[in-house]
Amino acid sequence: MKKLIILIAIVLGIFMLLISSPQIFIRNKGKVNQTTQEEFAKNAILSVLLPQNESYKIDINLDSDISALDGLNMLAESQNLDLITKQYDFGTLVESIAGLESSSSKAWIYFINGESASVGADQYILKDKDIVEWKYIDLDGGDMNE
Repeated sequence: MKKLIILIAIVLGIFMLLISSPQIFIRNKGKVNQTTQEEFAKNAILSVLLPQNESYKIDINLDSDISALDGLNMLAESQNLDLITKQYDFGTLVESIAGLESSSSKAWIYFINGESASVGADQYILKDKDIVEWKYIDLDGGDMNE
């Protein structure tokens, strides 16, 4: 009789634990299909395309808010590229990448998922799966990277 009371108490204890903490049961139930945190990570790819088909690329983990300009700074630092930016009242402009300077006829323009960006690079916050390309554009005749 004493063993039966102990067994009932244990079963009731387990039952109460499952009711009060269902996430324990759910979390352990799916061990076979358990997904790692890396599979949930958000990433963006940022590249700089230089004339003559030279390019640099970085995969950016978006564990915090990162702007397109922050991503460019990360790429420049990781690839040891010279990057010159200038702060204006309206935002930050890229003046030069790898010695290629922006001017009245040429400029560094960035594209998000194939589309020319509509806001400054310091204002655009990267989103999961964004593909960002910085291109040196001939303002008189188009893309100098082609």
